Amino acid sequence: DGVMDGIYKVNVSTITPIVLVQASNFVVRYYPDAASANVGGANNITGTYSFSAGGSIWIRVDAPNGCPSVIKEIILQTGSAFTITDPVTEYKCDNDQNNSENILLSDYTSKFTTDPGATVQFFNTLANAKNNTPTTTDAQTIAGPRSFFYRFKKAGFCDVIGTLNISLKPSTPTALLNSYTVCQGETITLTAEDSPTYVAWLWMQGATTISNSKTATLSSGTYTVSFTNASASIFTKNITIVDSPKPILNIAA
Repeated sequence: DGVMDGIYKVNVSTITPIVLVQASNFVVRYYPDAASANVGGANNITGTYSFSAGGSIWIRVDAPNGCPSVIKEIILQTGSAFTITDPVTEYKCDNDQNNSENILLSDYTSKFTTDPGATVQFFNTLANAKNNTPTTTDAQTIAGPRSFFYRFKKAGFCDVIGTLNISLKPSTPTALLNSYTVCQGETITLTAEDSPTYVAWLWMQGATTISNSKTATLSSGTYTVSFTNASASIFTKNITIVDSPKPILNIAA
């Protein structure tokens, strides 16, 4: 079923050498039902025959030597589809809070199957996936809930289509300010939101970890703080601590 519409196709000429020995010695015709095959009229099937799952076709074999015709029903079997996990529902964290994220569809292929013998193509619509054209690119940008369709192929099996439903999952902004001012040479202790707002915290200055708790004591400089919420989305913020000069008295004056 190449277009996956429940209609299968077979060329009747490919059936004959499978079911009849020395087929060239006989007149072979195919019919959609027993009544037509018994009559043996000119309404026989030629070329491609379309049928549904569980369908059959009737063959009539006439011998030129006058022997009785042989009429038999042939059950048309369909192949089994490749087995996958379907559908797949995933979330992409919008960590930079810009309401869009880049993804690679291939990153989610293993959610459907880990079979190394399977190949896959990507499609934007179910109709395109069924018709096997046109494909879409691996790299995609999502700005809200989207569905993508994966058509899997494996030798010896019928193609199968899987659906990826993917949505943006927002990160949680912090109430901490972008900058704080301290007296020159002093520090400030900042405390971020506790659970359930965040479940993990990471305060960094360059490559140095300052704290991995909700609280950090900071001197002047710029810090990158990553806050992870219960959905595993990470909100990252730069916080600058600014020195305010202390007053200097010129007593000698």
